[in-house]
Amino acid sequence: MNALILSAGYGRRLKPITLTKPKCMIRVKGKPIISIWIENLIKINTKKIFINTHYKHKLVENYLKKKRLNTKLEILYEPSLLGTAGTLIKNMKYFINSHLILAHCDNYFLESLSKIISFHHNRPKKYLMTMVAFKTRKPETCGIIKEKNNSIIDYFEKKKGRNGNLANGATYIISPEMLKIIDDNFNDAKDFSNDIIPFIKEHIYVYKTEKIFQDIGTIENLNQINNF
Repeated sequence: MNALILSAGYGRRLKPITLTKPKCMIRVKGKPIISIWIENLIKINTKKIFINTHYKHKLVENYLKKKRLNTKLEILYEPSLLGTAGTLIKNMKYFINSHLILAHCDNYFLESLSKIISFHHNRPKKYLMTMVAFKTRKPETCGIIKEKNNSIIDYFEKKKGRNGNLANGATYIISPEMLKIIDDNFNDAKDFSNDIIPFIKEHIYVYKTEKIFQDIGTIENLNQINNF
């Protein structure tokens, strides 16, 4: 199994912190969040960890070089941001023949990756992908799932209304079969949540975590996790 950790964004909602460092280098519990991801992925014997970079990419690349994990890490530098789907599609040749963990670097959670992977491998055959979901207090800021028996009935991407509070955690395990479908049918997609998820939702199995799950994309969220 490989992993693609999306780490290229500007982190505009985290200013002034991100004026001097990229979002993926922000410290959570004393460690850069990219380091937390790498350590957790190494624990589950991930074959290759791909990390895309753009904003202040040299800071990220220099930090990763110091970790001396050359056989495990692969940097995918983007001169222009490709988007969460665009990065996956452009680099599909690296992923197409294996299961892939696709995740946003700014997500911090305590759920076991091993449990999520086991859940994915034991899914019913009709499902080709697993999505991690969590309960949120701010549903209007998330992609919201309506589900039954771990199947998605409907999906609302950052829409106002009473659509529930079970949120897309932007952490996925994608089978080779689904990667092939994406490669064949979504070449123009930019945003994974908007341009792909709504069209493949019947193929997605939902893993509902009860443990802490928080995106650290705002000062408020970052402080909540660091003060927890």
